[in-house]
Formats: sequence, C-alpha cells, structure tokens
Amino acid sequence: MSAPSSPSGHTETLTVPQALSLADQRLAAGDAAAAEALCQAVLARDPACGRALHSLGVIAAFRGDLTAAVGFVRRATATPGAPALYFCNLCEMCRQAGELDAALAAGRRASRSSPATRRRTEAASSMRWPR
Repeated sequence: MSAPSSPSGHTETLTVPQALSLADQRLAAGDAAAAEALCQAVLARDPACGRALHSLGVIAAFRGDLTAAVGFVRRATATPGAPALYFCNLCEMCRQAGELDAALAAGRRASRSSPATRRRTEAASSMRWPR
C-alpha cells in the first residue's frame, strides 16, 4: 500500500502491520488526518481489519462524531479475536452517545473477555446511570 511520504520524502510501500504502526505514531503525534488516511488504506485492502476499524472509531470520537465512532468500533468488536479494549471503548462511546443499553451490553462483553476488565466493570456497575 502506498503511504504518505516518509520523513525522507520518499513514498514507501507498507505492509498492513507497518501501516497500522505508522497510523498509531501519526495519531500520537497529533496528525489525526494522516492516521485516518492510513487506516482507510488498510481497510481498502482488508475491510475486516479490527485494529483499523477501532483506530478510525477512536479518531472519530476525538473529532466528536460519536455516531461514526460507535459504528467503527461496533464493527471492530465483530472481528474475530476482538480484544476487551474494543468493548471497553464501545461501552464508553455508547454511554456518551446516550445508548445506555448498548453501553451495558458492551461493558458486560468486555468483562467476560478479561479478568482485569471484569474487576473494573464490577466497580463501575455499582454506579447508576441516569436514564
């Protein structure tokens, strides 16, 4: 896949893992547009790439587009082997979007995926969300 110019100004051909790593680096550096372009390029090659979908959801959430964020992360959680982090983020994004039943379902799924997440979710479940 063709990536944005490297620091040396040359266009590089990247593997999917390299593109995702570069997207993470660009996002950490505050260049969400470059990170988004890299993730979209990954999805063009692999439409079911959970990591790219999750990253696009995080980018959309940072932009304040919760509808897109929930959509991307919901798709990421449907990929085989989706980690608990995806469900935790889906839980929070759904909560922010006012989708409380979906938030609860995602939180429960996250707690089933990881013992550490289960402990955090049990603590959070003692709180009541206004409906």
